[in-house]
Amino acid sequence: MSMRGIIRACSIVITLLVIGVSLSPPIVMAADQNIAVSATPPSNPTVDSVSPASAKQNDIVGFIIGGSQLAGASSVSFGAGITVLDFTVDTDIQISGNLLVAYDAALGLRDVTVTNPLGSGSKSDAFTVLDGHIAGYDEAVAHNETLNWQTETSTVLVVVGSGTISSALYLQNPVPTAIPAESIKYYDVRCLNATGLTSLTVRLYYSAYDISDLTNPVPYFWNGSSWIACSNYTRHADYVEVYIDGTTTPTLNQLQGTHFGLGGVRPVPTIAELLVQTTIPIIFVAILVVFVIAVGMTQGLLAGAIAGALAILIGIPILSILVDMV
Repeated sequence: MSMRGIIRACSIVITLLVIGVSLSPPIVMAADQNIAVSATPPSNPTVDSVSPASAKQNDIVGFIIGGSQLAGASSVSFGAGITVLDFTVDTDIQISGNLLVAYDAALGLRDVTVTNPLGSGSKSDAFTVLDGHIAGYDEAVAHNETLNWQTETSTVLVVVGSGTISSALYLQNPVPTAIPAESIKYYDVRCLNATGLTSLTVRLYYSAYDISDLTNPVPYFWNGSSWIACSNYTRHADYVEVYIDGTTTPTLNQLQGTHFGLGGVRPVPTIAELLVQTTIPIIFVAILVVFVIAVGMTQGLLAGAIAGALAILIGIPILSILVDMV
């Protein structure tokens, strides 16, 4: 076949192909015909697990929430008395963060809720607030009765009237605010119904170990926002006695789980003590210097250097002991 014939044949083939495509019937959809599309609409977040499941009053703890649809979470709630300090959406199924349980948060179960732009999801009774202080005693009291709980809680209550009083001892400051003095000890006294009480005397006991070298202990109570010095108290050899009635600070009606704290001050050294404390080191150092110089002059520089090093190693502990004794 000639070249002209080949070109002609190719042209016919191409023409037929084009015609075939152009003549293909179009796809026509009827007006009432629908196309089904399968899709799952986004849903609210769900909370499946919370770890840890509990914390004590006045605790700061880290938490992890497991669930689904957690992406984009804008808030996390553990209920009243619990502040979520911060949180991070790690994945669509996990949130981690830190929370603070208030010192006076109500004890018991809490719902945990996560909220995002789609809505909220909760897990009921997912978290428990536990008592944040050492267990004390609750006891109904009669007229003019003395409750001696010194062994267990380091308090003695002298009650005039009737009611139910509880007392406990804290291991540490139960609130995040420091007491306005060097702290000695913390206590709790609670009278949920003071209607039948006339007065209450609280003896806050402490040991020589508790008070150390602090003096003039002052009792304070927490009013919900700050430590306030008690208005009526007297100091004794190993305790401070606080008298409380309807007119004192605090009043009987404020004993709704009231925190008490003892604070003391360090005694200011006298001029004689300061002179002794500064004179002893000066004299001691002067003796060491004379000793080192004498050795150096008689035995040589090397011997003097060795004597100086030994004097420092031995002299510093001795000097520390002498200053502590003063």
